[in-house]
Amino acid sequence: TKFLDSGPGFNSMLGYIPRVNIRQVAQDASYRWRPGGLIKSIGPQVTLLADWNFSKELQDWVATPGFVIELPRQTYVTVGRTEAVEVFRGISFRKHSNDITVSSEFSKRVAVTAGYGTGARVNYYPGGGMLPFGGVGQDLSAKVTVYPRGNLKIDNIYVLSRMGERDGRAAVFNSHLVRQTVNWQLTKAFSLRLIADYNGVLPNPYLVDLERSKRVVGNLLFTWMPSPGTALYAGYT
Repeated sequence: TKFLDSGPGFNSMLGYIPRVNIRQVAQDASYRWRPGGLIKSIGPQVTLLADWNFSKELQDWVATPGFVIELPRQTYVTVGRTEAVEVFRGISFRKHSNDITVSSEFSKRVAVTAGYGTGARVNYYPGGGMLPFGGVGQDLSAKVTVYPRGNLKIDNIYVLSRMGERDGRAAVFNSHLVRQTVNWQLTKAFSLRLIADYNGVLPNPYLVDLERSKRVVGNLLFTWMPSPGTALYAGYT
């Protein structure tokens, strides 16, 4: 159980506080059976969350029941259903989502994670002077991590997000992200990181206030850490 209380005037000079004027309660619960054999554990889980502002007005609530199966080699299959209410710009939106996630470290050299979710979403950036409105969205993600050597790690990621009107007549936006990250520990003190990604956003200008864009970005970072707490970084984008 978690409780968060952040007053309207709260300010932290040493950290980023994403939200103030909030009182939030969260509860996680799960139960596992361990039948042995191929299925190492199996059972339900649930996450509950609700928050109010200091005027005692409900801002959000989320209920996410799910079911988890654990298999050998750090393999997990999770299915869940989310029911939620979100108040955005004074409008209350009813949201839901059906989700499935599969992850596995079936090899010392390769690990994979994939997830898919579909349900009711919110258009936070409506176009044409419209108010925020709800629609139907899908989210797909896949990640493959490869360890060619003990000091080399390569992550390959693909993320698709899309949203359409509730009646399915028009798309609101489609977003594609493809990213590769290479982390190379050259020595105990020296490391190199390379990130290359493609990000494409295809919006419907009549329905969403987003710019159409297709970008390829590369980032190179060199790190020298002679001792814990002391580091020199040199980077290029």
